[in-house]
Amino acid sequence: MHTPVLRYHGGKYRLSKWLYEFFPKHKTYVEPFGGAASVLLRKERSHGEVYNDLDQDIFNLFNVLRDKYSSSRLIELCHLTPYSRDEFKLAYEFTDEPIERARRTIVRSAMGFGSGAASGHITGFRCEASRKYNTSAHCWAKYPPVLKYVHARLQGVNIENRPAIDCITKHDAIDTLHYVDPPYLFETRTLNNRSGIYRHEMDTNEHERLLSTLTSLDGFVVLSGYNNDLYNDCLTGWRREEKQSRISAGSGTGLRTECVWINEQCSEALKEKGSISMRHTSQGAYITHHIRTESTENKIKSEIERMSLNGDKITKTSIAKSVGLSREQITRRYSHLFEELHSA
Repeated sequence: MHTPVLRYHGGKYRLSKWLYEFFPKHKTYVEPFGGAASVLLRKERSHGEVYNDLDQDIFNLFNVLRDKYSSSRLIELCHLTPYSRDEFKLAYEFTDEPIERARRTIVRSAMGFGSGAASGHITGFRCEASRKYNTSAHCWAKYPPVLKYVHARLQGVNIENRPAIDCITKHDAIDTLHYVDPPYLFETRTLNNRSGIYRHEMDTNEHERLLSTLTSLDGFVVLSGYNNDLYNDCLTGWRREEKQSRISAGSGTGLRTECVWINEQCSEALKEKGSISMRHTSQGAYITHHIRTESTENKIKSEIERMSLNGDKITKTSIAKSVGLSREQITRRYSHLFEELHSA
């Protein structure tokens, strides 16, 4: 995946490889503050995976992307959507139709300045036609394949829309890994981002309640944030790691020091068994194979439909010749399409 599915405030696309260093081997993976799901989408699959976000627009987007028909329609609509100021303005108008709502969420994210537009934050329109390298419109044209990847990766993921603490406690177990990335404490943010970035912010009392929950869990916990006294005081005995990271800051970028707090169970597991391997090659190969197979199936279905309308005799040999495959490949991988034809 060459770009995140959303330009989202606090997204961890750039930091994901670093974060995986602190992920021990586990059975169940939980992201209670899912956001753009950049960490989930790039990691190797776990036996059980849970994505959760309280924002209805973001939850709706991932629900649409998981479904085969809805994601195909969304990809088609994004392909047909011009990169334009009018589309960007329209994207701020509410609709309760799930696929169109998902499209508007994506349009706001892709065409707006900064990283808050996906969650409804009002921004200006990005129009960078004179850039030396890829313009925003170039990036938009390359976007639909990203959605295909996300659809394939979301298969088998449990997508929830509930309070984060409820999600955490529901799925906690000794072999569960919770990657917790809440809205950061207001006092640790830059002045321009102190409020209004997320639809569901957290005050200090809510952070204290979250920390109390995290310290009582049986599972592994990796918690993201900027360095602060509240976390350090509450998380006695937890390991803290730091890394400088480039963040979105208006129309440019800035550097901040990101922190992760790692609970004792997680630290011990990392010492004993090491962190998960990313296995990008095998994971990427699986996704690429899934997309290519789906594309070939669509070609075969179209050719069957064309020959049927023309009254031509439909055989595996004739279809193989039309789509550029051998009859053996058709028989081995796509026989089910002909079974569907005979049962129709």
